[in-house]
Amino acid sequence: MKSNGVPILGDARYADKAAAENEERTYLHAAAIRFELNGQLLQIICPPTVGSEFLTPSFQSVWQQHSPDFL
Repeated sequence: MKSNGVPILGDARYADKAAAENEERTYLHAAAIRFELNGQLLQIICPPTVGSEFLTPSFQSVWQQHSPDFL
C-alpha cells in the first residue's frame, strides 16, 4: 500500500512510526470479499465495528458510499 502512496493507518513499519504509536490498532480490514468455490459464488461482507477510526462519521460516510460496490 505504501508504494501506492496510501500506507495503512497504524502500521509502524510502512507508515509514519510516530503516528502509528498513537493508534490503538492497525487499520487493515477486509470489509468484503467475493469469490467462486466449486461453482458456487460466495460473498462475505463484514463492516468494521472495532477501532475509533472506523467509527468516525467520515469513515462511515465513505463506507456507505462504496459498500454497494461490494454487493
